Amino acid sequence: MPKVNAIYIFCGSKALHEAWAKDWPKIRGVFTSIKPICESLKKVAHECDHDSIPMSFVPKQTMTEGATGSDSKTLDQLPPSYMYS
Repeated sequence: MPKVNAIYIFCGSKALHEAWAKDWPKIRGVFTSIKPICESLKKVAHECDHDSIPMSFVPKQTMTEGATGSDSKTLDQLPPSYMYS
């Protein structure tokens, strides 16, 4: 299952299911209660959000769109709130 990133098992008998679950690398845990599985999912979601911060790199000499002649500005002359938002 290449598109499945992780599997969480929610069951009534942790000991019974942990034995076979350890043989599967995508199984992240066996849980018998909602609170620990939710905490685990929140942690993974936070890590995923943190790892997927979009970034772009633009050459310093790139001119802003539509600027020509004496009106041209390099990107380092834009307001910092634009560059770092």
